[in-house]
Amino acid sequence: MEYDVIIVGGGQAGLAMGYALKKKNKRFTILDENESAGESWRQRYDSLQLFTPRNYSQLHGFLFNGDPAGFPHKNEVVAYLKRFKEDNGLPVIYNQKVMELSQEEDEKFLVSTQNHRYKARHVVVATGAFYHPFVPKIHDSSIPFMIHASDYKNPSQIPEGEVLIVGAGNTGIQIAAELTRTHSVLLAKSKPIKRLPQSIAGRSLFWWFDFLRLSKENPDSMLGKFLQKRDPIIGNDYEIVKKHVEILGRVKSVNDGQAYFQGSSPKKCHQSFGQLVIVMIIHGLILMESPMNMETQFIVMESQTKKDSILLV
Repeated sequence: MEYDVIIVGGGQAGLAMGYALKKKNKRFTILDENESAGESWRQRYDSLQLFTPRNYSQLHGFLFNGDPAGFPHKNEVVAYLKRFKEDNGLPVIYNQKVMELSQEEDEKFLVSTQNHRYKARHVVVATGAFYHPFVPKIHDSSIPFMIHASDYKNPSQIPEGEVLIVGAGNTGIQIAAELTRTHSVLLAKSKPIKRLPQSIAGRSLFWWFDFLRLSKENPDSMLGKFLQKRDPIIGNDYEIVKKHVEILGRVKSVNDGQAYFQGSSPKKCHQSFGQLVIVMIIHGLILMESPMNMETQFIVMESQTKKDSILLV
């Protein structure tokens, strides 16, 4: 069967696009490599909680259950995406991993999975930009245990001993705060940590973004570029980290059970650990290996200047 549009990826971006296409009566389908809706959220660590409130996390006005000003747990996101898909009758074909995307002589796109081929005039790639966990080559075999944040679930996985968390973004901060209840934690950062509170003067941070129109700022404007560079930590976990975690500079290497750091910390030369445990943080991801010919021109689907297109979301 030939479609107007094929969406690759059935997460929140793919489902939101599917909803919009259904409203326009387009002939489309969604291909997803997982077994069910929200599976990528289900696989994240147990305590994961969004730092955006429910009323700023919804798709097309489709409400989250619960307090609109509260912050949903990852399991709520899984249930929400499943309900969004089912209630809106979105056609998702699961267990379909896209292996290749090519353009035929008739300018239609051929989408090949592990066992099927699909054809469409337009393709939306909604898989997200980063896909493969990345562990930098900074260590030797003297580390008794190491885990990437994409495989981290809860503190019970981590052996006794001091824990060095490499990466101080939102995921690193959340995991560090959680591990302070069971372990002695050190956190390696590569740049200054900037924090924003989840609420200001009784209003959600994201309410203020809307009120000041920051959320609608063009990403290519001067202010938009400035905001993209800030990459702040959002929420209260950083307060726990500041009180209970030793924060060090960038990790240069780990050799013979010693970790070497950059920066102005008094322990920048080395820090010895009785038992070194390294938790690699989720920022350690690399750009997905795209199945498409990267020379293809990527343009927005609604463009009137081209008949056929690929849209990356």
